[in-house]
Amino acid sequence: MDKDKQIQKIDKLSLKKLSENSSLAKRGLRDLGIWPKIQTLLKEIEEQYFAHNYQACLNLCNELLSTEPHSFSVITFKGLSLIRLENYEDAIICFDQLLEEKADFEIALSNKGLCLLKLGKHHEAITFLKKALSIMVLEIWTGI
Repeated sequence: MDKDKQIQKIDKLSLKKLSENSSLAKRGLRDLGIWPKIQTLLKEIEEQYFAHNYQACLNLCNELLSTEPHSFSVITFKGLSLIRLENYEDAIICFDQLLEEKADFEIALSNKGLCLLKLGKHHEAITFLKKALSIMVLEIWTGI
């Protein structure tokens, strides 16, 4: 777009790139106001999760993650929805992704521990649950 908010002509190479990567096209449409804004989708994700519509929430998370792959809150809702849908292996992948970014994120630690328990990996689960508990106790004790 130029200064006058007019759509500029795109060369063929750019069109080819857009067709190969739909996330770029969606991001462009979002910028133009044609595709739903991120905040609108985040609100809908939250509403679907708390309405216990976990599959709808998961679908919205996947839609938003296709253009915003590192959205911390969306990955969290995706992992929580996967737990409710009893897909523990994929939920663990989400929580691992969150823990790569923030190693002391107690929600990811405790939910990964829960998933591991559900999968019968008790010794591994205890490690994550202990770490989550120690973080929560420290936060309560220090008043953070």
